[in-house]
Order: sequence, then C-alpha cells, then structure tokens
Amino acid sequence: MKKLIQRDANVYGPLENDLRKRILMGTVDFSKPILGEIEFSKVYGVSRESVRKAISKLVGDGLLERVKGRGTYIIPPERRSPPQKSSSNKFSIIVIETLINRDFSDYRDSFLESVTVYCGRNNIQMKCADADIDCSSVLKAYKDGEINGVIWDMPDEKHRAAIHSFAENHIPVVTTNRHVDGIPCVCPDFQTEIIDSVSLLKDLGHSDIALLNSASNEMPYLEREKAYFNIINSGKFYLKIDHNSDFSGVIARLLRENPSALIVGGHALIKKTLDVIRSLKLRLREDISVICVNDCPAAYNNTPPVTVFAENRVKAGIKCTELLRETAHSPATQTGTFKIKGDLIWRQSCGPALKRT
Repeated sequence: MKKLIQRDANVYGPLENDLRKRILMGTVDFSKPILGEIEFSKVYGVSRESVRKAISKLVGDGLLERVKGRGTYIIPPERRSPPQKSSSNKFSIIVIETLINRDFSDYRDSFLESVTVYCGRNNIQMKCADADIDCSSVLKAYKDGEINGVIWDMPDEKHRAAIHSFAENHIPVVTTNRHVDGIPCVCPDFQTEIIDSVSLLKDLGHSDIALLNSASNEMPYLEREKAYFNIINSGKFYLKIDHNSDFSGVIARLLRENPSALIVGGHALIKKTLDVIRSLKLRLREDISVICVNDCPAAYNNTPPVTVFAENRVKAGIKCTELLRETAHSPATQTGTFKIKGDLIWRQSCGPALKRT
C-alpha cells in the first residue's frame, strides 16, 4: 500500500487518497468536521497549500462540503449527486466486499486502496458495500444510472445467484479469486504459487515437500492441487483438510511423516499450522522449512517470519477496475479468467535441507 501511495505524482496525493478511501468505506463520522489544515499538514507532513488542494479536489468530487464558520464536512452518501450515465463522462462503480476475518484486513484493504486510488486518478466514482447488501438496491441503482458496474471481491458459493442476477439484468460484473460461469474474474496465478514455491524448496535441497490444502472445491485449492501433483508424483505428503475436522490432530499426523518442507495453501490455514509446529517442538528452518501461500499477520509477525508467496492485491484491484470499464463498453468481449502473478517473499522460515540420520 505504501509503495502505491508514494508513487503519486502530487504532493497532496497521500492525503487525498487516504481520505477518499475512508470516506467511501464509511469509516469517518459524518456528523463532525474533518481535521483542519494545520492538523492535516502535521499528520501527513505536507504544506497547508497541499492540504488545501487535496480538500478542494474532494469538494469538487462531491465528497466534502465547506460550511462557513463550522469547517469542512463529509457529505453523507444519500446526499451525494449520482452521475448521469447518459449525459456524463463519469463512470461509477460499487465494490462489494465479502466479510472476512479481521486478521485478514490488510488483504482486503490493499485491494480497496488500489481501486480507490485508481478511481480517484481516472475520474471514477466508487462506493463500497458488504456482501449482505440488498441486491434489489443494486439493480435499482443501475437502472437509475447511479452505477455502471460491480466488482465483487472474493464471493462465496452463496453469492453466485446474486452475481448471476446482476448479469441477467445486464449489469457489468467482475469477480476476484472465485470464478462464476460467464463472469470475468481476476485472480492470482494459483498454479504458479505452487510451482515457484516447490522450485525454491528444491533449490534448497528439499525433496520431501508437503502441501497442506483446503478440502474446498473452490478454484484456488483445486488449482494448487493440480500444480502440486504435476511436479510431485506422490500423494504421501499431500493433505486436504476440512475446516470442521480435528485440525490440529490431522496436521500433527502429517508432520510426523517427517517432511523436510511444508507449503501451507492459504492464509486461513497458517496460524493453526504454526501452533501445531510449536506444540511438536519443531524449529522453523532447522527442522522444517515453511512457505505460506499468501501473506498475513500470522506469517510476517511469527518468530521467525514465514516465507510467503504473496498475492498482488494492488495489481488485482487495478485490473478489476480496468476490466469493468472494458466490460461495460464491450460486454461480449470480456469473459474468462485473468491471472495476476504474485511475489515470492523469502523470509527466515526457509533454509537448506539438512541431512537426516
């Protein structure tokens, strides 16, 4: 996130982008004035003139209003002027976020921030909503010209019907990480995550490489399974785990098979896996090397920090927004899955395979 903000050509960009995101996500109190120029200049380390430019840009975009003698206030969503789809160059989208564990807020926020910054730079209006949004309100907003399309981030199986209803009503939709038939989807290159992780471990001398994967039939887990078996022609160290099973007991049994390295297929599995490793008194790097497919606090806050193959949520957010605009203009040409390659971040949990007696 920080790298994305620092590349902003405008000095006031970080303030404008951050405040825009907080307004659109509804995390700021509408009833109170925002900070003054002096306070903002201290917090963001910019001049009062830069603060003034950022505020003026958000006022011009209809997100803030100046009230004489009282300060500058956020305009509540119901009072913001919707774009006129037929007579304006404005493009307006709604980003629907599937609720996720608070531990994964960085994962969600990096995506939202990239979409927010892209929208701000490209004159796109953006609204945010949770996955429990009333779908009829989305249909009405589209028919009334208030929105031009929907990005649905990580929809669950239960959301497929709602997404299909949008498509049936000709609302352009783009999803992330979960493929819905006929709907364009932006997702990580799940097979490359495994291929590159195994390649690193083999370069370090590991041969007994385990994969801990979810038993879910969703695309990420199926793709990772396929990649694993394309490289490693044995299921001895492969484990699919049901979240309702005896998680700790199942992982412990896998680790007692004595793999020299373990790939954990997703951030939802890493915390309990590390707990089991500690309970068995195994040392990361010395006794077992671990890679987590995706970054999260449980990985980077661990001692030692866990090597990860991190999804590029910033690129995913930008690609989703670009794709939605293309889909809105040429619906028939934008289908299928668009893969975003992530980054392997090597930390202290991986080391050379040790000779075993």
